[in-house]
Amino acid sequence: DLGSALACRSQTEAFQPDTTYTITLSTEAKDTSGHTLDIGTCLSDPGDPPCSYEFSFTTLTPPPPTGTLQLDISGLPLGQNKVRVTGGSFDSGLLDSSNMFSGLPVGDCTVTATGFTRAPGKPACRIYTPTPESQTVTVTAGQTTTATVTYESESCAPPQP
Repeated sequence: DLGSALACRSQTEAFQPDTTYTITLSTEAKDTSGHTLDIGTCLSDPGDPPCSYEFSFTTLTPPPPTGTLQLDISGLPLGQNKVRVTGGSFDSGLLDSSNMFSGLPVGDCTVTATGFTRAPGKPACRIYTPTPESQTVTVTAGQTTTATVTYESESCAPPQP
């Protein structure tokens, strides 16, 4: 049967991606639902090839595996775009809040966070320090990986006279 023939072939010689194969069946063919396909009535003379059903299929190149990265950012004021995710051809740009990135290529991503000072020299001055400043996370096929960046702040206000 066709299934056995394809299985046998796949054990001895792999199907190549983006390649067309032609298969000839000489007795009967069934569709994926198990229904017999009519290959017609054939009257052949002795010595002629038997009636047959021929079809072609093309193998496809599967898309590369992807995963998801959940980036959790806390303690960073909105509008202070200081966190970035990069990996392969992916670049999130600078971010100021938590995000979920789906469809990322499998592999390592780097999350970098930059510290900063807000309102230096003023009574509202604050120093924001990220933990960690840099981390590498591995995106796994079909899975969600989480990276967390936490900003702590402390006052840097000048002493009051």
